[in-house]
Amino acid sequence: MSHRARGTVCLALLLAGAGPGLAWARPVPADATAGAQGTTAAAAPRDSDAARAPAAEDWPVHHRWRDAGGERRTARFVLDRAAVEAALATPAQLDLAAVQRHTAAAVSAAFADHPGGQVVATAAGGTVHIRAEAVSPAAAAALLAEARALEAATTAATLAAAGWRLRPGGSVAPDHIHHVVAAAPQLAPAVAALGGPGRRPRAFAERALGYVQTRSYDTPAGDAGIDVDRYRPPLAVIAEDRGDCDAKSTLMLGLMRSAWPDLPLALVELDGHALVALGLPPRPGDATLQAGGRTWVLAEPVGPAVVPVGRIAPETAQQLTGAVSLSSVPPG
Repeated sequence: MSHRARGTVCLALLLAGAGPGLAWARPVPADATAGAQGTTAAAAPRDSDAARAPAAEDWPVHHRWRDAGGERRTARFVLDRAAVEAALATPAQLDLAAVQRHTAAAVSAAFADHPGGQVVATAAGGTVHIRAEAVSPAAAAALLAEARALEAATTAATLAAAGWRLRPGGSVAPDHIHHVVAAAPQLAPAVAALGGPGRRPRAFAERALGYVQTRSYDTPAGDAGIDVDRYRPPLAVIAEDRGDCDAKSTLMLGLMRSAWPDLPLALVELDGHALVALGLPPRPGDATLQAGGRTWVLAEPVGPAVVPVGRIAPETAQQLTGAVSLSSVPPG
């Protein structure tokens, strides 16, 4: 997750020691991932490798890590190669200029033979410009309003088809919930390799969280000069063995939805950071969030520290006292 206007980066967590004296630090720059993993080897040792089987339709995965209790874990599974390659081919950053050109062309075409006047839409300077001419100022204003409504609808539909959305302020962000729902069926082999779904959603959530936290922290490359987030889809996080806070959170939610489709799930977005909310019965000491008439148990997938469900960094807890965006995952 990157926000050029705010100048913030996703908050990676480092853990030193164990027990009540846990020490947290953030952020970890994307180009310091290797060093960060090295400095936290005692807290979150992780080894991974990905093999590629001869079968053209398979994408085998083999990952090893230690969970929050220090126990060695391993997961071997096979994903659908076509789905993985499609995820890897997904641009990390939306071409907003192309969306605007498409929208302008669609608006102009829709009004080409309009009996009430003429509408011309062009894309330039990072926006869509619309000019309307009619027999009177009032008619031109009405025509312009109609064209603007079509522009908004076309932009929203184009973004949605590509897995993106407009924020209230007008900036563009990944449609994380779209990606969660789309990836959940494809993640079934990973769920099985993680011992899921199991009898208790919290037990599976602990295993899934440790797995996601120990994937390397990394923000995809992109153009920092435009106000569009950079993003890596869930299957790409697994295949490339890396992701940032919102990519890892989306993967975590995808695993949970695949394993427990009726469990309430949500993405929590803060200023430059993301984590997940789980509809689990809270335990004493759990970090929780009251929202939407529900008490959510929080989990922080960003890593590389391996910490259990219900534990979040103090800096994250402080941010939760400010502006919070919560997006619910529809039940499966």
